[in-house]
Amino acid sequence: MSGEMVLYGLSTLIVLLGGMSLILQKVYKVDSATGEKTTVEIPLFGKLSTNYPAVVFVFIGAALATYTLNKTMEVDDHWVVSGSFRTPNAEAINWERGNLRVSPKKYHMSVSPDGTFEIQGEIKKGRKFEEEVKQITYENCSCDGKVFGASIMAESEYNGFIKKEKSLIEDAGENTRRYKAVEVNIAHRQAQ
Repeated sequence: MSGEMVLYGLSTLIVLLGGMSLILQKVYKVDSATGEKTTVEIPLFGKLSTNYPAVVFVFIGAALATYTLNKTMEVDDHWVVSGSFRTPNAEAINWERGNLRVSPKKYHMSVSPDGTFEIQGEIKKGRKFEEEVKQITYENCSCDGKVFGASIMAESEYNGFIKKEKSLIEDAGENTRRYKAVEVNIAHRQAQ
């Protein structure tokens, strides 16, 4: 059973218990100064002579149901971002040994043996990948002291693509991005 269904059930139970209490109980809050029943004016219902706990029960149940409805109406879009890395001079590299990073870390990321990468995840409906992820980074240290690295500044590349300027983005769909091959930089670690 999903969490939303549990919250709907709980809110329905609270509203029903509060409503039954309003209708069936003959316990009223009496004003100590006047000795008369306390009345509460509720929008859409008018004035009610009632006990406060029953009214509170109904409102808590209604608020919980409204909260659950709002949460279930928030739908995320599934995004797929793909591309590839390449080394200058077709140098051999074990791509899978490196680290592909984005922030926030809520996405599933993979790098294939041929250097292609894929990032998948859920992004709130109406938002773009570049609003969530500012940078895609790849790093790899080989055993012979070479360090391979590449960074993609997602937002600036997307802006360049939209303006039809120089960009690493090859294609931008509604929920997809495909990057051109990104050349990694090579540095050498100094032996200590």
